[in-house]
Amino acid sequence: MEQLFPSYSSEKRGYLFYDDVGNVVGVDFIASLRDSEKTRREGLYLSWLEAEVPNERAWRNAELTKTDWMLAEDATYAGRTLASDTRLNDIKDYRNKLRAYNLRSDVRPVRPEWFTS
Repeated sequence: MEQLFPSYSSEKRGYLFYDDVGNVVGVDFIASLRDSEKTRREGLYLSWLEAEVPNERAWRNAELTKTDWMLAEDATYAGRTLASDTRLNDIKDYRNKLRAYNLRSDVRPVRPEWFTS
């Protein structure tokens, strides 16, 4: 069965760099490479990053869709009306962070602690 929305995770998929013997290394490893190899690996990374943009966009759009109903005047969450609660401000702030989210370079915005569904 196909999922309507991607599952929630505050973590993006990370790109893995490998040294010459196959060990996973950090992005700082690139600085120690020869220029030609550095350029090749940076190109691979940029290609991977561009391929991840649709996934990040889908995640972001799903998060916005999952919170649309919370903006209704009579919306309730856990038995409390959101319009008369500070939680509405939390959701508005989260939605603003989602809209400003740079899909390529930013860490994913994190849901308010109380929002678990």
